[in-house]
Amino acid sequence: MPAQFEGKVALVTGAGSGIGRGIATMMAAQNASVAVSDLHEDWASETAAEIDGPRTMVIQLDVTDTASVQAAAQRVI
Repeated sequence: MPAQFEGKVALVTGAGSGIGRGIATMMAAQNASVAVSDLHEDWASETAAEIDGPRTMVIQLDVTDTASVQAAAQRVI
């Protein structure tokens, strides 16, 4: 697969399952650094373990909570 996202950083919300998990996995396969986030941190951890990349981080994130979003963005930055 081409390295379309080499040098890019992706913060993927809802990455613990479904479409979010698929997007996080695809971005990592194309060499992006991926912040795998979900309301359920253990779900995000499962996705990150599946990716098993050196540039992957897990973030517990509630997108309905401004403080949670700000904290997640700061961690990624």
